[in-house]
Formats: sequence, structure tokens, C-alpha cells
Amino acid sequence: MLSAHKKSRKENDMKKKIIAFAFVFLLGIVMLPFANGEQVRPRRTPISHQQPEFSQGVYPSSPQGNLSPQEIKEMQRQQEMHETQQRQEFEELKRQEFEELKRWQNQKDLEARQKLHDEEGGYYGGKFVVGSCRIEQLDGVQTYAHNTLLLGGIGMLGYRANPWVSLELEGGFYTGQDAYSFAYRNILTCMGQFYVDVPIGSDSLWKPYINVGIGGVVWGDDFVNSTGYYSMGLGVGYAMTKNTILDISFRYRDTLKRSDEVGIHFLKSYELITGMRYMF
Repeated sequence: MLSAHKKSRKENDMKKKIIAFAFVFLLGIVMLPFANGEQVRPRRTPISHQQPEFSQGVYPSSPQGNLSPQEIKEMQRQQEMHETQQRQEFEELKRQEFEELKRWQNQKDLEARQKLHDEEGGYYGGKFVVGSCRIEQLDGVQTYAHNTLLLGGIGMLGYRANPWVSLELEGGFYTGQDAYSFAYRNILTCMGQFYVDVPIGSDSLWKPYINVGIGGVVWGDDFVNSTGYYSMGLGVGYAMTKNTILDISFRYRDTLKRSDEVGIHFLKSYELITGMRYMF
């Protein structure tokens, strides 16, 4: 009984010695860099692959005590200059890459705008009209003729059949003051237009065109008066974006047949038109 107790006690002592030896061994490994006069540097955060790795400079292996304070300051100054130069080079590289990307995007956008005038497909848009209209008023005895200023808006829906020909249906509303009675006159129009583009080069953002149209006009308090109209015009389109065209044009319109009935009759008009077309 006593022999077994001694044996167990010896085993426990042996375990304690082994644990103590292992602890001292690990502690020696940890303290070894400090015993050699070195310090453990913290791990640096890795720099992004998009940034240059700035060098920390090369210092002499001789003890620092052999360098004068002026020499240490000069080394630090050179190191700062070196890092500053590297950062400037990196920023310049980023700027050049950004400008190159911007030029590439602008070139792609320009090519898309140049092709817009030649693309087939539908479009819609709106226009603002300023014009002068000739009015005749018949009272059964004599005719009074005068001009009036017209202001109006047009909505249109069209289709470009090929790079040169387009078909368009438009509806417009106009209003103008009668110079004879000083009353405001409202006009509704509906016309079909035929456009032919004038080729001036495939790389131009401008595209001139000519157009002719035919349709009808109604006016009056209840829009009971009507007549047929034809139009001729010319204009130019400018590709602002890859699907938007700025339109500026001049148009002449006149009635197909003049009436001898008593009342107010709208005759020829001259119109300056500006608007936008959106391709889809």
C-alpha cells in the first residue's frame, strides 16, 4: 500500500517537471529575439495591388550611434523625398489612365452619335413653333387681309425607313391674335410629312433635310371651319446624344383651295420650328 503511494507521488513529480521544462523552453524561444537586441516589428497591412509599394529606404548596418544627428536628418529627408516622388508618379499614372478611359468613352459616344442619323427605326418628339400667318376675312362685300403671329406646339411620331427617307405623322395646336378684331384664334392641324436627308458625310453630327407634307386644318370657336393644306420646308438635325436629335427647321404652308365663303380663312404661313426627336 505504501509502495503504491510512493510510486504515484513520483509520477506526479515527473509530470510537474516536464510541464515546467516545456514552459521554460517556450519562454526562451519567445524571448530569443530580445536577447539578440532585436525588436519584433508588427506586421504591416498589405498594400493594394493598385498602389505602388513605397520603399522604406536602406539604412547602414553600422550602429546608429556612429551617425551624427545631421546625417540622420539627411537620411530621413531623402527617404521622405523618395516616398513623395513615388506617390507623385503613382498619382500621375492614375490621372493618365483616367484620361485615357475618358477619351475612349468619348470616342465611343461620338461614333454612336455619328451613326444615329443612319439608323433605321421609329422616333417620337415635340416641336415649338413661332410663325406668321396670313388671314382673310370675308363679309360678303369686301375682303380684309392681315398677318397674325402664331405660337404653337407639335407632337409627332415617325419612322425612318432607311438612312435617307423618313415618314412622319404630326398633330399641332396653334393660337394667334387676330389683328382685325384683336381676338385670339385657335387652330388644329394634322399633317403627314415626307423627309429626305441630304448626305454630307458619314462622320458628321449634322444632317440637313428637305420635307413636304399634306394635311388638314380646322379653326373657329367650335372648330367647324376646315381646309386642306400643303407644306414645304427644310431643316437640319444635330445628334446630341446616341438617341436624341435636336431639330431646327423652316416651313412654308398654304391652303390647297381658297374659299369664297363669308368668314375667316387662314392662308399661307411661315414657321420657324425647333424641337427634339427621340429614337427608339
